[in-house]
Amino acid sequence: MEKDKKPFVIMNLDKPRKFRMTLNAIIEMQEKIGIDIEKPDEFVQKLLNNPNKAEVFQFFRTIIYLGLKDEDPEITEDKVGSILDIHNFSEAMVTALGHMGIKLVVDPSKTKKLPRVVIPTTKPKKKSPGTGTLPLKKPAKSG
Repeated sequence: MEKDKKPFVIMNLDKPRKFRMTLNAIIEMQEKIGIDIEKPDEFVQKLLNNPNKAEVFQFFRTIIYLGLKDEDPEITEDKVGSILDIHNFSEAMVTALGHMGIKLVVDPSKTKKLPRVVIPTTKPKKKSPGTGTLPLKKPAKSG
């Protein structure tokens, strides 16, 4: 099978990247993290219930790294950690798990509602005072 015809998904990170979980990646994932790919529900529950969030982030960084290695053998876990950020981490995590045949289903009764955080990427434009309607033209001076 040609390299470009292998099953993969595109992850939009620092650039579009091909994520592919090869047999070598699965074996390395089992060795590094201890995931039993035959029991994905158990490992997802273990992950979601892990109070050590740093460990959870390291876990996903490793999975994403392993899936990106097929396209870019020179990539490192540190590089993956540099290209993952708050804007793309969740999407990358869901994409990686979905590619592995694992769907995240969160029970809303067991989660707290988190406030939405908006981080502006540009300076807001100054708004003109008023009601939001078009400004009235000044009457012409009569003379």
